Amino acid sequence: MVGCITLPGVDTTQARSPAPNSPPWEMVNLADSLYAQGQYKQAQAILSELTQNHPGHAYFWFRLGNCETQLARYPAAIRAYEQALQIDPNDGRFSYNLAVAHSATARDAFALAKRQLAVGSSLRKDAEQYRRLLEVAVGKRP
Repeated sequence: MVGCITLPGVDTTQARSPAPNSPPWEMVNLADSLYAQGQYKQAQAILSELTQNHPGHAYFWFRLGNCETQLARYPAAIRAYEQALQIDPNDGRFSYNLAVAHSATARDAFALAKRQLAVGSSLRKDAEQYRRLLEVAVGKRP
């Protein structure tokens, strides 16, 4: 799959002044480390908790969306990216990853349509063509 964009420039290790309801940055660092190691399910669990406890942090929603995308849970990824965009509507990385998740969903829908349509029908041929185009864009289904 064309990769989701991460935020490599985000430094969550900087000292922060304690604030009310401040996120536990050690959890953020752990989630980021697990994600970097390809342990998406474990990172997803931590990020789910972080988004519940700190729903105003776009970064947490973004990273949750990335985990969901890597786990091929596209509807959940779409919801997470949309939350990130509600918080920060000007971050193009959030929009890009949202488009990737929507494209993967469309790829899977065209694959299903192809299986359900009659052999030789023009719609089946179209569904296969669109599925192939989307596979070029986002990769084959994991």
